[in-house]
Amino acid sequence: MVTGVISVKNGDLRQRAEEIACKNKASVLASPSLEEIQRLYHELQVHQVELEMQNAELRRTQHELESSRERYFDLFQLAPVGYLTLNEYEVIIETNLTVATLLGVERGTLLKKPFNSFILPEFQDTWYLRHNKYSESNDNRIMEIMMIRAGAFPFWAYLKEVPLDNGECRLILMDISIRKHLEETQKNERMFDTILQTTIEGFWVVDLQGRFQKVNDAYCKMIGYSRDELLGMAIKDVEALENQTDIEQKCNDIARNGNIHFQSRHRCKDGRIIDLDISANYLENDNVLFTFLHDITTRCQAEKVNQARLRINEYLFSHSLDELLTKILDEAEILTDSQIGFFHFLDADQVTLSLQTWSSRTLTTICTAEGKGHQYPLESAGIWCDCIRLKKPVIHNNYEMLPHRKGLPTGHATILRELVVPIFRNNLIVAVLGVGNKYTDYTNQDTETIVQLANLTWDIVERKQAEIALMQAHEELESKVAERTSALALTNEQMNKVSLELVWAEERERERIAGELHDQVGQSLLLAKMKLDALSDKIPSGPLRTHAEEASSLLENSIHDIRSLTFRMRPPILDTAEIETVLKWLC
Repeated sequence: MVTGVISVKNGDLRQRAEEIACKNKASVLASPSLEEIQRLYHELQVHQVELEMQNAELRRTQHELESSRERYFDLFQLAPVGYLTLNEYEVIIETNLTVATLLGVERGTLLKKPFNSFILPEFQDTWYLRHNKYSESNDNRIMEIMMIRAGAFPFWAYLKEVPLDNGECRLILMDISIRKHLEETQKNERMFDTILQTTIEGFWVVDLQGRFQKVNDAYCKMIGYSRDELLGMAIKDVEALENQTDIEQKCNDIARNGNIHFQSRHRCKDGRIIDLDISANYLENDNVLFTFLHDITTRCQAEKVNQARLRINEYLFSHSLDELLTKILDEAEILTDSQIGFFHFLDADQVTLSLQTWSSRTLTTICTAEGKGHQYPLESAGIWCDCIRLKKPVIHNNYEMLPHRKGLPTGHATILRELVVPIFRNNLIVAVLGVGNKYTDYTNQDTETIVQLANLTWDIVERKQAEIALMQAHEELESKVAERTSALALTNEQMNKVSLELVWAEERERERIAGELHDQVGQSLLLAKMKLDALSDKIPSGPLRTHAEEASSLLENSIHDIRSLTFRMRPPILDTAEIETVLKWLC
């Protein structure tokens, strides 16, 4: 291509030179001398050499120019960054292929187009304000905006503006979407790490073998290990329910299903066991498990205490108070993994203690010391009574090393560690519930559990005591009622006897009066009537006989009235007939 151009140019030069030579023909010497010819020939040769040298230099320059143009094409058109030139009206007048590629259009269609038509609308004000600001100052002419890519999503662009002397400006354009994405990702990762480190929920990342890859501060605080310690451990080192085989099986189940939600128990560095609600998700790209853990120990303990309370409540109705207290201690042992349990009552004077009972295990396998009903003053009791003196729960996790401990009575269970809780009502201690000999140290969590159980169950104990008092009062009342009923029955019997005697007395009196009326008064009146009738028969008719007859009639009426009265007072049937006949007659 370059050689052809040079040949054309050389032909044109020769033709022009011949034309000039013909015009200057007249100035040539008509008959030059040999010497002049030789000199002229020498000059021509020198001039030819100079021309040939100039021509060679021109060819070399031309070749360099062509090479420079090719390098310019490579550097400008095929540069990895976009270059474009804007006129004073912000119209594109020159651009390279990279810009066309970034904007997703043909290079030819970019020319004579306003540059802001390729800027995302919400960033056009940013371009306008900064472009005008750059034109008025020498500030750093760099900005980052989002531009439109035809047929694709907008992209983040880096723009650097270089002003030209003629009012135009050149822009350097680069796609920084990846950098922005990385920055956003890093920002999100920092934010995510901040969230994970500040959340109250425990968090970890483990591989499918259960090895810890990442843990947050919340889980470290929850479990008692430092982050460095945990990163050298695996789930099997803290899991309290499953072995390594079970753990790997569960990890594979999570990887297969994508996620899983379950509950488990973990063993803390100090030996405590905590209950956890766990949500695990499988991240396929990283082949790890992304897990959140929520401590539900308090909730689980509350549920266990409530279940124990329900069992005790059901036990209440069919058992005695002593059996109920033993049941409470058995539940307390289960809740704290203890081996012994005891219940003492404290009198209202706050100085007199009475042992009520031991737990079932303590009574049957451990302790043979004096039991229920044993009373003694507070001052002679052991260090377990510190809970009464201090009016708060006490824990002795190293009983043998306590300097102020007293000796144990004969047959008493050996004490390794103990937890003793006072029970308050109306600001007075009414009882003490204690457990002991847990395989690990007692914790505040155990204290909260026993305090909660003690307060809940003491209400049941008070109800049982009230029930017993009510039953005793009922029995006493029944006894008094029975006594009163017996006395009333005796009185009634006596009254009936008196009434019967009165009736018999009345009946005898009736019989006497009826007899006297019949036998004496009736007979006398009958005799008087008979004599008066006899006298009347001897009196001749007249007023006197009439009066005698009237008197006889009156006597007969009186006799009849006396007989009627006698019959009513003592009917003869009562003495002559049978009882059935008498009753029918009376009815």
